[in-house]
Amino acid sequence: MWGAAKWGNKKRRGTDRNFLDSYLAEFMWRSKLNNRDPFETILKDIAEFWESHKA
Repeated sequence: MWGAAKWGNKKRRGTDRNFLDSYLAEFMWRSKLNNRDPFETILKDIAEFWESHKA
């Protein structure tokens, strides 16, 4: 998994260290998509996140 993340980073020509945690989080999220539509999946994930954080 780490090799794939590093390859993607090289493809983007480096990573700003300020965004490294964001890049890794996105890479991990995308690796769990299993051929699902990324747009629909992110909308579902956002809705579930905010539903669980309601006051």
